[in-house]
Amino acid sequence: MHMHVGQNIPGYLPESDLFCTDDRDSAIGYLRHELKSLQSEYYETCDGDPSEAYCACEWCDVAGDVEAALSHIADGDTLYRLKSGNGVLFIIRPPEGADTAHWIAFAEGEQSSCELNED
Repeated sequence: MHMHVGQNIPGYLPESDLFCTDDRDSAIGYLRHELKSLQSEYYETCDGDPSEAYCACEWCDVAGDVEAALSHIADGDTLYRLKSGNGVLFIIRPPEGADTAHWIAFAEGEQSSCELNED
């Protein structure tokens, strides 16, 4: 059993840019990196000043939703779910455009035999 980490973003095929690993920490690290990148994009789209203590724009609000997903990772909840044999799914709903899903899913077989394996 191994894991695939990816995201469903409009304009990309669901199987594009998947990360294949048999290591939970690597899977979580990849997911964290992707979420932080997305959060940065949302802050860059901010209508106001995201460095202020409170910015009420919709983009900073959705960046806060990403922060909740990052907190789930930092608190160990994501690792617990993976150790329990469950995958992880975060759905982010930006104020404009389609929702995006960021996930870790278990895949059958060994990582070495996976066609996505880059090792």
